[in-house]
Amino acid sequence: MQDAVVTFMIRHIRKGDHVMDIGANRGTYTYSMARAVGGAGRVYSFEPNPVIAKQLRNNISAPNVMIENLAVSDTEEDKVFYRHTKGAGPTSSLEFYDVLAKAGELEEVTVRCVTLDSYCRAKGLRPALIKVDVEGHEFNVFRGAAKTIVEHRPVLVFEFIEQLWESKKINEIFSLLAPAYRLIRIEDGADALAAYEGYQPQSDPDFRTSRVVNIGCIPRKQ
Repeated sequence: MQDAVVTFMIRHIRKGDHVMDIGANRGTYTYSMARAVGGAGRVYSFEPNPVIAKQLRNNISAPNVMIENLAVSDTEEDKVFYRHTKGAGPTSSLEFYDVLAKAGELEEVTVRCVTLDSYCRAKGLRPALIKVDVEGHEFNVFRGAAKTIVEHRPVLVFEFIEQLWESKKINEIFSLLAPAYRLIRIEDGADALAAYEGYQPQSDPDFRTSRVVNIGCIPRKQ
């Protein structure tokens, strides 16, 4: 069965679109996005972890994919990035050291940050869809993409672990996007799209169990 997030994205991507994969990891979604946009389109994939970025380049060498070993935030500067060295951690991140440390040993790496507004302006991009998986740094990504979101109204998809569901920054994202977007929860199943309000996390706070939450954001009609 096709991943529910992939199904959602493909539904909103057309041939020739320019799309962005923020927090691409090893490229599972980048690959699907590259197929969806076709040869005339382009996927811009960002992965700040240098080790994973190298694996991403080895996994995907399609001519319509641009891989950037950069972090995306709301400022243009070098920042400390936390990545797991041992343990079954969910991911690495610029945020939530105390939460991520529960899932395994961490090390600090300095990474270069860009904003999507400056990146899109420099390259003349009009993204049709932006997928974000940066474990707690989503609000900063969207704040750094404010002009791009207002001007181009891309479909948005973002993912985070349940342990962050009630964090202040996640609630700030909902408040930031809700006026211009219809927010839905994307779930595996028979075309399962559900309201995000009232969702009850079921993962253990100490990472003995962990699930991800996927939110799709569809622009409201103007």
